[in-house]
Amino acid sequence: MNSTAARDTLQQRNEADARHSRRVSRRSEWADKVWFLDSELKNLHASFCSVKWDFDMPDGSAFVDSRWELLREELRCFVWSLLKAPQEGLPKKAQTLHRHSFIWRPLVRWMAEHDFTDLCQLTNSASWNFLSDYVIEIEKDGRELSVSAVRTAVSVLQLLWTQKPYMEKEGYGSLPEAPLDGLSGSELARRLNAKIDERVQPVPEEVALSILNAAHRWIGPMANDVIRLAEDHFSWRYSDRSRNAQSRIRSTRLSMLKWKSSILIGDTKPWLTIKERQEELSWDGNLFKPRVRNLNVGRKVSATIDDLRDACIHVIQSESGVRISEMGSFQSGIGEASQLPSCISIRTSQTGLNDLFFLRGTTYKLRPMPEETEWLIGMRPRGSDYIPPPVRAVQILERLYRPWRQCEGAPEEVRTSLLLSFVQLGFRPFDEPASAVAPMQLHSIRDAQREFIVRNVDLASLPATSARGEDLSAYKDTMGGCVAPRQWRKNFAQYLWRVDSRMAPAIAQQFKHLSLAMTEEAYIGNDIVLLKDINSARTQKTVELFRAWSKNDQASAGFFSGRLREHRRQIAVLVEGKSEEEATSAIRDYVVTNDLRIWFSDHGHCFIGLNPDGAKCHEKAGTSSWSNQAPNVATREPSVCAGCSHYYVDHDHRDYWQRRLDAHEVLALASKRVGEKPPRVVQLRLAQARSVLRRISIQMEHT
Repeated sequence: MNSTAARDTLQQRNEADARHSRRVSRRSEWADKVWFLDSELKNLHASFCSVKWDFDMPDGSAFVDSRWELLREELRCFVWSLLKAPQEGLPKKAQTLHRHSFIWRPLVRWMAEHDFTDLCQLTNSASWNFLSDYVIEIEKDGRELSVSAVRTAVSVLQLLWTQKPYMEKEGYGSLPEAPLDGLSGSELARRLNAKIDERVQPVPEEVALSILNAAHRWIGPMANDVIRLAEDHFSWRYSDRSRNAQSRIRSTRLSMLKWKSSILIGDTKPWLTIKERQEELSWDGNLFKPRVRNLNVGRKVSATIDDLRDACIHVIQSESGVRISEMGSFQSGIGEASQLPSCISIRTSQTGLNDLFFLRGTTYKLRPMPEETEWLIGMRPRGSDYIPPPVRAVQILERLYRPWRQCEGAPEEVRTSLLLSFVQLGFRPFDEPASAVAPMQLHSIRDAQREFIVRNVDLASLPATSARGEDLSAYKDTMGGCVAPRQWRKNFAQYLWRVDSRMAPAIAQQFKHLSLAMTEEAYIGNDIVLLKDINSARTQKTVELFRAWSKNDQASAGFFSGRLREHRRQIAVLVEGKSEEEATSAIRDYVVTNDLRIWFSDHGHCFIGLNPDGAKCHEKAGTSSWSNQAPNVATREPSVCAGCSHYYVDHDHRDYWQRRLDAHEVLALASKRVGEKPPRVVQLRLAQARSVLRRISIQMEHT
């Protein structure tokens, strides 16, 4: 070897040694078998930020074995480049790279089976062979080829090609040419006739209201009992430190067995007692079905506290649009001036008529770095002492764990985190209360929500299908265990613009207030992702309405019902000969193309998108313009809407109009009793309510 070659070899070795000693995070080095990457996300378990390199290969070896060194080092450089030097877009986050690591393992194993040891061998032709074998493997397993499955396989190849400049600069091999002829995942999915993936749907209304009703019961009078239970248990377990721990555990158990909750209105005995042994259902994530577990006294206490915590999580998430990743960012503490939790602030609305409640935390999604932000979680009239349910839920979480937060020796993370959990079921059998709790891990919130549903919500009595034709069997079979937290954001968007009388009063009131507050403050425009969810919810409900019309002429009232009959003929042509899925897709395209999405209210629907300039609510307010894409809520009320060409009423609005009829009949009767003629406005509203109810074919009890 000449001196130049020797110097080059020595330089390469030095560079390799330098890379191998490089730190990739606070916890991991380049050569480690598992990379635990740093994450800005609070309370995320390390395993969800990891990239594993010692996975099994087809020949029984591990990917960390020396025979795979070249390919492994190339992939390590690839992952590092996505984290530190993306050639397109923002740097990937730790949890994203964790998911990506499962995506490229099939490619690595396929390369091993075909004797590829270097990314330089992965030509365009080879990429087509990989995709072909990938599709065949899916079909062999009896799975349906979906768009997401195709995009998953294609994404890793596209990223490898995108990162080529950086990898070559660092001296690593990379793809020699663009894979798959440069086609996108969507185009390849279309060519392969891949099945369109189901969009994330909201929790069906019957299921959602059952869960939220249960959660609201827990944050009502039951919450005070559970907080008292937590305080009593803490006091009995830890107060008398002169006795040894085992003695205090025994006496605490005996005291808990005598403990009783209050008696709720309508009941004859306490709703909660602590027994020596009792069976409860529990969520088993592996089997996707509930199982029965035996709880001793300590575990029953902690399970009850967990139930109240999880009810609060359900209320906050479903009634604010907060994501799971953001739940862990809320801080504990009490504001000196407001005496509310320090993460909540109150501001006066622009009109000066209302108090707005904002929840302060951190958001991560679609941001290069975490950002402090706020969520509007409630409203009340100025001077009122009303507490919106999400605000009460935050108050409960602040009080529930206060004894552990304030105990001597509590770590900073425990004292400042709003969401806590016990380190294990029951309380740890040692003498330091500060060790019994820790900030709640984000991944455990999903299981905790499922635990709450399984234990507290009875879905067995629900019908097989919802009123809108959704299949509820999965929710019934798993006792609600299949509910995914991300669905609640869709429900939030749906409820925000479509409040009706079928919702429980507290939930309906919350969303009516939020709808008004968000419109008044133009708050919704600050969250583009949520705006998309709301538009998606509006589109979905509009599609459901048009699908119903395509099957039968619907009993309806309002000027727009006539227009719907015109659209019905066009839609009938669109859906003729199509399957249910194809028909729904065709109607969705029709609704979006013609901008027919509904604005919802409890008394009727508004199709303002067809002719914004003709909206009566804007005419009354003097705000008529072709740029108006939403009704004017300040002047939008039934008497105004009834004369508008965009107004539509059907059976969904029956309860509202029946209540309106009943209320005005009472007013009319009161006038007649004193020998007076009912005021003209009462007569007009009575006639209007009767007309609407008659048109939507409701059998009236009144003559």
